[in-house]
Amino acid sequence: MIRKNRKRALCLLCALCLCGTGGILGVKYYSNPQEPVVLETVSDSLTSEGAPTEEQKKANLNLDVKAAVLIDADTGKVLYQQDAHKELPPASVTKVMTMLLAMEAVEDGKVKLTDPVTISERAASMGGSQMYMEVGETHTLEELLEGIAIVSANDACVAFNWENIWEKKLNTKDNIYNDLLKK
Repeated sequence: MIRKNRKRALCLLCALCLCGTGGILGVKYYSNPQEPVVLETVSDSLTSEGAPTEEQKKANLNLDVKAAVLIDADTGKVLYQQDAHKELPPASVTKVMTMLLAMEAVEDGKVKLTDPVTISERAASMGGSQMYMEVGETHTLEELLEGIAIVSANDACVAFNWENIWEKKLNTKDNIYNDLLKK
């Protein structure tokens, strides 16, 4: 049983990693290897005070995001930036790490895929990609992992990490995991 689940987790992890390489393949296919593009850094495109240039102010996209950078692939020029230097946790990497930790916990016998997880108010209030779970609903750990893998569910990650298992059973992991998952 554990071997089957381990294979399943490995397949999911590989699929997520492969999905992330699509952009790299596109750059390789569409870029001209004879003419390398030198990307300017975001700080090069800002004024001395770190504020956006006049050109960037005109763009005023009013994006509802924490940070954004738009770079011209041909010239390497930064066309738009919004909080480009703001430190943010790597969302998808955190989700892959959540799945890895869950499968390690299953393998170590700390949890079972059939363990119930009750959805908290915090988990249900997550935005972005989600499973749209309601407060008080109960799902198995396996269902949450499927939601993380298939729809990149933020609410499933929070339900797993914060309220039910991370604090109680996985707190022995290295601090790097703990710091990354709790950002």
